[in-house]
Amino acid sequence: MDDCQCAGSFDRPPCSTINTRWLNFKTHEDLSGLIFNRASASRLLGLEKDQQTDIPGPYKQFTLFSKLPFELRLKVWGFALSVPRLIVVSYTSVTGEDDRRVFVDTPPLPSCLSACQESRAEALKTYEKCTITSVPGSPTTYINFANDQFLLGGPDSDLDMDYLMSITAPGNSHKVRFLHVSRGCWKGFALWTHLRELFTGLEELTISFPNGAALLPYTHECWYGALSRSNKEIVVRSELYEIEDENEEVRVWQPSFRLHIVHYDSPPIKGKY
Repeated sequence: MDDCQCAGSFDRPPCSTINTRWLNFKTHEDLSGLIFNRASASRLLGLEKDQQTDIPGPYKQFTLFSKLPFELRLKVWGFALSVPRLIVVSYTSVTGEDDRRVFVDTPPLPSCLSACQESRAEALKTYEKCTITSVPGSPTTYINFANDQFLLGGPDSDLDMDYLMSITAPGNSHKVRFLHVSRGCWKGFALWTHLRELFTGLEELTISFPNGAALLPYTHECWYGALSRSNKEIVVRSELYEIEDENEEVRVWQPSFRLHIVHYDSPPIKGKY
């Protein structure tokens, strides 16, 4: 893809930056799968998608809303502001050794921030403006840490999960309540140092990886798929909970968050391993 001058987008890096040496596929369609965005992560991992209800024309406006009692209007704004959203920080290792390519896909701003002064005042009680990563040029958006979920990772089997955790929600990682980390193949999943030090307010941690081979187009790591599901889970749990100190003594970390380990089916493999 060296001859392609594709500028890339939040869906993918520029073609000219991609080292296809270890990739089986070299088309635009295949390379768009180098990272996760909100749509692909939701589709592959079974996450909830943003719900948009198609309201019939005559009912798109409720002109009597302003006449409702103030307390009732606040309840309506509260329900509208409690919908969880997905923020994706994805990564690919195939753009050269000197370039960590991090991509961020954030959901649209909640409409309550712009509906009226009253709704905006309520929204700003729960949403705060934050930079998503410490990478220069990273987007800034409004986040409701009580409800929104951060998804870190992607289909890349070689991504550095600890690096992603170290750059996400700079100065605000302790406010993250729901964190999902995903890798395109199981293998020595993470050191978890930054998770223990930075994400101290977690209520729920989800760890996911495919049952079989690495996800497309990272099929060079497919041999990890030979390990059983139970063996993968045992290793991940031991990596997460067991801490070895400088005296080589092992102690058990006992966080209070709920842990979920998710195994999902890999898409059909095309071509040869």
